[in-house]
Amino acid sequence: MEEEKMVVLRMLEEGKITAEEAAILLEALEGRREVNLQEEGSFNLLDKFKERMTALSDIPKEVEKGLDKIEEKIEGIKKKDFGTSIADRILDFIWEGREEKLEKDFEFKDVGESISLKIAVANGNITLKRWDKDYIRTKVEYAIRSRGGGLDVKYEENYLKIVGDKGVKKAEIEVYLPAVKCDEVKLETVNGEISAEDLKMKKVALKSINSDVDLKDVCLEEADISTVNGDVSIHNLKVDLQKVFLKIDTINGDVEVKLEDKNVGVYYKLKTIAGDCSINLPGTSQATRNRHYLKGNTKNYRESEKKLEIHVNSVSGDITLE
Repeated sequence: MEEEKMVVLRMLEEGKITAEEAAILLEALEGRREVNLQEEGSFNLLDKFKERMTALSDIPKEVEKGLDKIEEKIEGIKKKDFGTSIADRILDFIWEGREEKLEKDFEFKDVGESISLKIAVANGNITLKRWDKDYIRTKVEYAIRSRGGGLDVKYEENYLKIVGDKGVKKAEIEVYLPAVKCDEVKLETVNGEISAEDLKMKKVALKSINSDVDLKDVCLEEADISTVNGDVSIHNLKVDLQKVFLKIDTINGDVEVKLEDKNVGVYYKLKTIAGDCSINLPGTSQATRNRHYLKGNTKNYRESEKKLEIHVNSVSGDITLE
């Protein structure tokens, strides 16, 4: 019992946990408070993200009541520890230096005309790239606590799934794809980066916490990108269809979208609370224009054979479309 208390006090002294968290742990050790660390430390990225986004859902309604309340709400959210619970930090502290590093390489050669992917990991980078081979290569490097943990990699019927459990401390995932269409792509990460380059994707869902999203030379049909404490950068976005839909939501991060062809028809709705909106496209006709809110379309939007509809919402960050 005394040894466990010393660990808690040492973590408090080193700034690993707060005084309030230390008090909770000490009470639990003394039997005055029941704390289920396993339950508290369980990781579900999607639920955590939705919880944070829900906390912000009423911000637009507060605009007329004054910026003071909005800024107070934003600062309160920014101060939260999005990616690491108290239980996770305790385990990292105890198992620090006692971890196993693993490297694995997978090749999947049964590739159809289209594939789908789902990758979810904490404390890790996710990278997707196209290459000139006719098979999928997946390279994973990760570290697990010596008490256990792992990264599950499966490929069945043109569906690649990579999921890390809570025993994975950090990870690096690289996926090399042949020149096929990706029907559905779902990527989720905490404390890492999501990047994709030179890919053709139909339906995309990217969610990140404390992570940047970086896309280059990609062709999308429908995309939903959500970040907390991270920037979103899309360079050379290819609009090759009659209708492309792009939705981006971010808290405390900048958004930059650059089109490969600036002559495609574009409808845009850009909103930020604590930041600036800017657009640099030829022939724009704006129904609403101020530094925090831009809404309108390019003059060729209706007759253009290739169209982009883009909606961007930011709480604290700049938005650039060009």
